[in-house]
Amino acid sequence: MESECFLVKALYDYEAIDAKVLNCTADERFIVIKHSNEWLYVVNTNGRLGYIPANYVQSECVDDNEFLAFIDSVVSLLDAKHNDCNTITTRQINHAQVKLTQIRCEVIQRISQEASCSPAAVHKAPVNGEHISDAVHSHQREVIESNEVAVQTDNFELDTSCGNLNGGQQSVSSDIPHDFIPNLIERIRVSTELSHNMCKLTAETVIKFLKEMIPSFEASCNIILEQLNDENVKCPSPDVMRQSSDLINLNSLFRKLWFCKNDEQQRSWPVHEDEDTIESYLKDIAKLFINANPSISREVICKHGYDNVHMLVTYFQMETRKRLRMRLYTVLFEIIRLADQIIPDYMLNSVLPSALANEMLNHYDDVERFTNAALLFTAIFSTGHKPPINIYEHINDNFIDKLLKLIEGEDFDGNKSVTKIPPETSIPPILSFNLHFDDPESNLVLKALKKRINASQLTEILVSHLNWEEDPSRLSHIVGKVNNVVDSMERPNAVHKMLIEIFDSPEIAKIFYYNDVRVLVDIIVTHLNNLLPGDKSRISYLKLALNIIKNTNYSEEPHKLEEVLKCLNFITNDENSSEEEKQLTHTIKQHLPAE
Repeated sequence: MESECFLVKALYDYEAIDAKVLNCTADERFIVIKHSNEWLYVVNTNGRLGYIPANYVQSECVDDNEFLAFIDSVVSLLDAKHNDCNTITTRQINHAQVKLTQIRCEVIQRISQEASCSPAAVHKAPVNGEHISDAVHSHQREVIESNEVAVQTDNFELDTSCGNLNGGQQSVSSDIPHDFIPNLIERIRVSTELSHNMCKLTAETVIKFLKEMIPSFEASCNIILEQLNDENVKCPSPDVMRQSSDLINLNSLFRKLWFCKNDEQQRSWPVHEDEDTIESYLKDIAKLFINANPSISREVICKHGYDNVHMLVTYFQMETRKRLRMRLYTVLFEIIRLADQIIPDYMLNSVLPSALANEMLNHYDDVERFTNAALLFTAIFSTGHKPPINIYEHINDNFIDKLLKLIEGEDFDGNKSVTKIPPETSIPPILSFNLHFDDPESNLVLKALKKRINASQLTEILVSHLNWEEDPSRLSHIVGKVNNVVDSMERPNAVHKMLIEIFDSPEIAKIFYYNDVRVLVDIIVTHLNNLLPGDKSRISYLKLALNIIKNTNYSEEPHKLEEVLKCLNFITNDENSSEEEKQLTHTIKQHLPAE
């Protein structure tokens, strides 16, 4: 990774119109959080998150130490106070903080690698394990604490002793035990409470330093460094895993939580004296899931067919105290981040979706409870897998109708009311739930939309999502994990799917004002002009264009017809376009009015 991949500089001044877009002045610097075709999602020098046009900036290459200082200054300002709560959520801020921490870790690691490659550099700017781990971990701690999961890390010193080294007479054996690295990482973890990744980085930095400074250690250090990058470190052997303090602690915590859950007598008391105790267990479980070796955490999660998760879900259903429910949400989100396959394997078929639906309907006046329930509900349905048939007893068109009313600022009777829940919070659960429906006739989301005369908030936000190429139902959007099993599965873009299905019905398409239709046509043409042949999104945009032209007043009031035809002709004549793309363009042309 190089700094120019993440650091960009504005070429010109830019004044934003959309609330999600940042103003910028020439030569202003930004750190890129996410790349897309035409826009970059960035954080500026004042700690504000937002989009900037990609063609207004250029990559900038700077010295790693300068880049590190810039990251530190941005991280210190990246918080809710410096961002508009109406456009940037706390979770988005947390995700950006995690991203900056990852970038910072890689920059520090690169600095240490460069230092270890150059003896002069080592003497000029020593980078030791204590400096790196303390500095980076402070940023990890800030991110974790913002999610109310406290990670306490004491300052530590790495004491290295060469023993009786006299003029190089002491030789180091090259016979390194196969479990040396796992045991070393375990020792660092127990002594410092650093995360597993930071323990690896600390070990690697110290070993490289020893290799550089003590030539007689070189052979052994090379073997150790090879072991450090071995898969056995990521997935330790059963013998090593059994001795892990994290595994022992997690199993102990789940046993304690099981006893609390099953202590029916105590739970029947009017005053719940176990609340602080249970909260401490849940905080410690979340802390271990964040910091332990992910393989060890997955071992605990998947143990005996998800027994521990089943216990948590059962406990979630029976626990009504808000403070403990919030802790349970944190643990469940961490479980999904670590083992996302659990969603189709267990969660979708459990009582959890119904419990979350009830939580949303019963606590729509509590933003924190509603938001967490909505996010977890979205995550569970984000795979597009079909749920068990009995789920529709609780999650049906009546449930969707109530969410739509919340989005439009109505109470459950359809009267205008002031709601605390932002519309952006209620839409992802609908998008996610809509994914598993194949037949429009049985689609409960479409059934609820048919009842609506007005859905201006919904349509406005859907248009915005399409414009920014966003899919808020993606699991990576919720738990901040990019490379996971679920998101790599074949499933459509939830925003594309819903818009295509809405405009497939002339009756439902009426919820869009024609001005919104014009904007949609502009967006579709822009994206089609920018997407390469073979991109699956091209098919989605063409299907949406076809449905809009067929089932709205477009033929009576054609918008930018010349540009639409030019775009379609380009796709038709492009030898790299697929047959499906060419067939769709041909069908669209048949429905277009004459020029």
